[in-house]
Amino acid sequence: MVAVQFIIVFIIIGFIVGTTRYFFYKNKEIEQAHRFRVELINKTISLQKEQINFRIKSLQGYDFLKYNLNESLILQPEIKPI
Repeated sequence: MVAVQFIIVFIIIGFIVGTTRYFFYKNKEIEQAHRFRVELINKTISLQKEQINFRIKSLQGYDFLKYNLNESLILQPEIKPI
C-alpha cells in the first residue's frame, strides 16, 4: 500500500515539475519573440523619424513663393490617402 502511494506521489510531482518546466520554456520562447518584434518596431520608428526629419529639412529649404504653389500641391499617385 505504501509503495502505491509513493508511486502516485512520484507521478504527481513529476507531472508538476514537467508542466512547470514546459511553461518556463514556452514563456522564454514568447519573451524572445516579443523582444525581436519590439526591436524591429523600434528600428522602424527610428527610420521613420529620420525620414521625417529629412523631409522637414527639405521643406524648410524649399521656397514656395519662388515656385508655383499649385504645382507643389499636385496629388502624388504613389502616396495613397489613409
